[in-house]
Amino acid sequence: MSARPWGLYTGLALLLLLLSGVLWPGLWAPHDPLAQDWLRRLEPPSAQHWLGTDVLGRCVWSRVVWAARVSLGAALLAAAALCLLALVWGLAAAVSAQSARWRWLDAVLMRSADVLLAFPTLVLALAVIGVLGPALLPPLLGPLAVLTSLETAGVILALASLSFLGLGAQPPTPEWGLMLSEARPFFQTAPHLLWGPGLALLLTALVFNLLGEGLRTQIDNRAVLRW
Repeated sequence: MSARPWGLYTGLALLLLLLSGVLWPGLWAPHDPLAQDWLRRLEPPSAQHWLGTDVLGRCVWSRVVWAARVSLGAALLAAAALCLLALVWGLAAAVSAQSARWRWLDAVLMRSADVLLAFPTLVLALAVIGVLGPALLPPLLGPLAVLTSLETAGVILALASLSFLGLGAQPPTPEWGLMLSEARPFFQTAPHLLWGPGLALLLTALVFNLLGEGLRTQIDNRAVLRW
């Protein structure tokens, strides 16, 4: 009997928790994430403000919760678009590889893959698997879910990095990377400003990696059983 996929279960449970924050942030955030209180600037964590307040007196915990809608929402949209592009790419390569008339398209797609190195795992994997034939779609759904889960973690970190550098979300929008950038000058005097967005990014990346690894393990186990 195979062991229970606890990693997958844990990832799903944490994902549901994250999605609840995205869909209903008001249930988790006790304060307005944009409300300023200059009399309570840089307060340490307390019963009223679980992660303290930032330089403008805004509740850090509330901003972390509302930032999930921005950070996670943008990452999921990007990953979904990436997944759709990869699927179309792989199917086009599969169909063109089976026809002598359209074999030039297969060659163009494979050569063009070098230009798309920003997301090679999805596009190139599907393009290579695509040569198996035009009936590759059902067998690809499992691996595609794995790759999408793993890729989403990277997308989240990439978007946070852009915001940290000032190229993503702009103030006063609550976003994890932007919050880390704003907390940087207060690293020594108010380190609590880093805890919330930093742990949120770590947790989110962990969730999608657990999902990806869990799904991959399940797919591998089923393949072994069929064999």
